[in-house]
Amino acid sequence: MNHSTSLECSSLDKSQFASVLSFEGFVTECEILENLKRIKKVEENPPPPKKKKRERIANEDQLEWKELSIKWKKTIQQNNREIPSEFVSLLQQTNQLEDACMGLELRNVEEEIIPLLCKQIIIPELSFQRNGILIRQILLPKVSSLQQAASRSLLNSIIETAKEHPKSILYSLVFPLLIHSDFGSSQNEIVNRLIKDCFSVDITLMMLE
Repeated sequence: MNHSTSLECSSLDKSQFASVLSFEGFVTECEILENLKRIKKVEENPPPPKKKKRERIANEDQLEWKELSIKWKKTIQQNNREIPSEFVSLLQQTNQLEDACMGLELRNVEEEIIPLLCKQIIIPELSFQRNGILIRQILLPKVSSLQQAASRSLLNSIIETAKEHPKSILYSLVFPLLIHSDFGSSQNEIVNRLIKDCFSVDITLMMLE
């Protein structure tokens, strides 16, 4: 191998060079250099990544949730604000609960609907984790955005939910509120009511740790 060839080969990674010579047989200097150049070119200019199938599926799911969100809200308006049973079953059984809550825009529901959601969807039969997701999606956005005292309807919904699910409320509502940058008097009032009316001594101690 001549001097110029040796210099060109030495500038390439040894592992690349070894991969080209990983088969038996005679290989000319020109063939080695051509193969190495080809490998180097591919590494420096990789082909654009293919669009993943799951991204397409995710977009389709978002559209489906959006359509369902419009449908269930319209159904509530037409049926004296009763939540459709199929909607309740969907949220209780889906394996993609967080995506479902976001797709159905539960954080943006009218405040008058929150008592129905808390009563029919956040239930003891569900796991701590699933109830926590529902609390973060339904109650937390409303409470964290308060600029004045909570309405009686919202406060009663929080208190009733806390009596049934104190630990879920602690971890999914109170703790996020305490670390929120906009924690103010409105949020403080709710936390104090929860400590006074809902939390046991054990739950309160967990909060103070």
